[in-house]
Amino acid sequence: MLNILKTIKFLYSHPLTKGRGLAVLVKFFSWQFSNIFFDSKKIFSWVNESKLIMRKGETSITGNYYNGLMEYEDMMFLLHTIKKENVFIDVGANAGVYSILASKVVGSRSIAFEPINETFERLIDNININRISEKVKTINKGVGSKPGELYFTNNHDTTNKVSKTNKENTSKVSITTLDNEIDTEIDASLFLK
Repeated sequence: MLNILKTIKFLYSHPLTKGRGLAVLVKFFSWQFSNIFFDSKKIFSWVNESKLIMRKGETSITGNYYNGLMEYEDMMFLLHTIKKENVFIDVGANAGVYSILASKVVGSRSIAFEPINETFERLIDNININRISEKVKTINKGVGSKPGELYFTNNHDTTNKVSKTNKENTSKVSITTLDNEIDTEIDASLFLK
């Protein structure tokens, strides 16, 4: 119950909610109730003709569905700072919302790293539905200070992290470095499939 109240407070106090708080709450409750009875999946229009695929339990996507830009300050910073000729590096891309803002909305190229296989598939789905696969290079690895392997939790949505042990609900993932994956010139060949 406390989590629901915190979520409602966040939704209602979000900068893009002003004047439409009731509509946001209706979206929230209708999505939550649909997930009680169905394993729901929804495609919705987002920023400047971009789209996102929303599934049960995806807080990074549902927050954007309710409010427009879930992480308002960070997302506005990206939208006002990155230029079409830039390359955006998205480490821990999750389902790809920042790569979509950079590559679909702004038009820049992106390199998106996501180590968790299931989440990586959701990233690919969102890249494909936005028809930006030629602008986004996706890499199914984690990023660290040296190459190797680590265990990551895999059942915490946007808060998956390195696990110190190989316990239940962890996955062994390959770790790379930015130096190993990205030419300092950001060579166009990175985007060739």
